[in-house]
Amino acid sequence: MELVIETVSEMERIGFIGAGNMCNALVTGLISSGYPVSSICVSAPSNRNLQRFANIGCSVTNNNSDLLPENQYECKIIFLCVKPTIINSCTRENPFICYNGKKSVIIISVLAGTTLNKLREAIICNHSSEKKCECISLYRTMPNVACTVGQGVFGLCTDKSCQSIDDRVVSLLRKLGVCEMVLESQMNAITGVAGSGIAFVYTLIQSMSDGGVKMGLPRNLSTCFAVQTFLGAAVMVEKTGKHPIALRDEVCSPGGTTIHGIHEIEKGAVPAAIMNAVEAATKRAQELSG
Repeated sequence: MELVIETVSEMERIGFIGAGNMCNALVTGLISSGYPVSSICVSAPSNRNLQRFANIGCSVTNNNSDLLPENQYECKIIFLCVKPTIINSCTRENPFICYNGKKSVIIISVLAGTTLNKLREAIICNHSSEKKCECISLYRTMPNVACTVGQGVFGLCTDKSCQSIDDRVVSLLRKLGVCEMVLESQMNAITGVAGSGIAFVYTLIQSMSDGGVKMGLPRNLSTCFAVQTFLGAAVMVEKTGKHPIALRDEVCSPGGTTIHGIHEIEKGAVPAAIMNAVEAATKRAQELSG
């Protein structure tokens, strides 16, 4: 697809429907990247989670329609951050969003397992009898919570109703981390590797820290060293371009400490367990897709 070269204007309002953890991660990352808080609007049906956004200067509302163009906040880009079950229960006869305006709007879903086709059923134009409304551009992404600190991962796809990929979407997500265009058929696997995968990495960091404590290190020092070891290993893979196993072999001296540790990892089937975790998360995303 052809890229439309147009960056996000700092004056454009960005909306968020749903005020949970992923919304908080995205908003925090955007503000940290320099995006003006006065241009961010958050909607949720209750005030339970909205107060934290109001406290930092975001506009808040209990009415999702307020975010749409030609309404109160006139957001040109809206992130959909609700639970997948909410959208999956919608139909064209009972939609989640019914847009009455004619100005263009970009809607970006972060919902695991919710397909673009399903989003098209849940988000409709009241003035259009067509299944696909040309004034709504739908995107689907699978981020992870590291976008809070500008180190997120975004697989991004769109549907065929978009004649081109709007570069405003890509430039916005790249404020928060790595963004790559992918096929929708790859989104569930990206959920397993990146969306859920960050929790697997947290578990590994905790396990290494526990190992250090078991061997006599103070908890804070052990965690610090475990974190830096993961950071260093990730940068080595990224910067050298070498295969992770090649880098591992460079550390494994014959008869040394590392190869003895690797032997225990293999005996414990840790690599297989991580692969199984990615597979399980991917299959769960597929189940959510229906």
